[in-house]
Amino acid sequence: MKFLTRITLYNILLTFAVFSIGGVITYFTFISLINEDINRFFERKERFVLEKLAKNDTTAIHRGRCKAILIPQKTNTPDYTRDTTITHPHIAAMNMPTRKKIIEREVEGKVYRITMYKSLEGDEAKLEAVVQSILYLFLTLLLLMIVFNYFIARSFWKPFHHTLQEIKNFNLKNSQSPSFQPTRIKEFAELNHLLSRMTDKMRHDYKNLKEFTENASHEIQTPLAIIKNKLEILLDSDNLCEEQVRAINAAYQSADKLSKLSRTLALITKIENQEFSNITAVDFRALLENNLYNFKELIELKAIELQADLKEQVFLQIDPTIADILISNLLKNAINHNIENGKIHIELNRTHFLITNTGLPLTVEPDKLFERFQKNNPSSNSLGLGLSIIKKICEVNQFKVRYNYTMNLHQLEIQF
Repeated sequence: MKFLTRITLYNILLTFAVFSIGGVITYFTFISLINEDINRFFERKERFVLEKLAKNDTTAIHRGRCKAILIPQKTNTPDYTRDTTITHPHIAAMNMPTRKKIIEREVEGKVYRITMYKSLEGDEAKLEAVVQSILYLFLTLLLLMIVFNYFIARSFWKPFHHTLQEIKNFNLKNSQSPSFQPTRIKEFAELNHLLSRMTDKMRHDYKNLKEFTENASHEIQTPLAIIKNKLEILLDSDNLCEEQVRAINAAYQSADKLSKLSRTLALITKIENQEFSNITAVDFRALLENNLYNFKELIELKAIELQADLKEQVFLQIDPTIADILISNLLKNAINHNIENGKIHIELNRTHFLITNTGLPLTVEPDKLFERFQKNNPSSNSLGLGLSIIKKICEVNQFKVRYNYTMNLHQLEIQF
């Protein structure tokens, strides 16, 4: 739910609560005022009737909608009032709401039961008008709140939405800083200032980290190449004993592993930073067939039976370099971790890319295989970064990668 919508709902609920409580208070206050007015009316009427009875003028009493009945003696019945209806004086078919008060009074030694009437028709109309006024006022205020929140308040929030859009479009690889809209609202101005400082620092840190990674990877390769070259020269010497050859060979393998590790970690960093941004429609099937051709000798060397189901032509929106790295890592993983006379089955269609291969039984938890430096066989010469690269590529391109081990077969599936 949007912030503006939530605020509007809260305001409506608060307004409804205030008007409900205020309406109830106003209603009962008005009822109390009506009752006080009726009581004063009956007091005046009672004085009028008693004055007329003292003069023995009953005709005037009856004209004033009162009744005075002579009774033998006082019954000590308390005065009481109740609401009733009487026939309208001008419209016979219409009943008129009325309040009736009955009292007993002694006048000149005679006891009278006096009945007085007060029409409530006008009072009920006033009460109905008050209730309607409160209801109309609430609906008017509700309409004004909705109009204010969705038209006027929206203009107040325009700088915030502009800032939000700038942050969504912000890219560390761009040299241009986000351009925030000037605003006179203090909180939004402070937010823009803070975000401007934060994005500048992020761009500066990213640039330094990128330069360090590239320089470190490049500079490490040069001395490693020299070390490997010198070790190759030593291995070609004729005056080395078997122990020396083993030591030099171990050093050469370590230098070669360090070189591969440096290049692989630099590659993962570039993938995480989304530096491969040349997104185009890549013919994935053609790229897969080309990689299968490149790995043909290695597959034949391990006597692996290959089955490829590539009937559909599949195009993916992906950087071509990234697509090639993804396929080559998947194939290398299936080949390097396979067994002699093993099998590889490849299936490609528009929904997924599935590679199934034989291999050694799984010794680690499947979820940990995608972690860096995680290997199923610790004694393997693998760096343990192949599946980590695959996972990073899938995350950047919104693919889903899933591993499954069943019936002594390893399955890697990528869902597009």
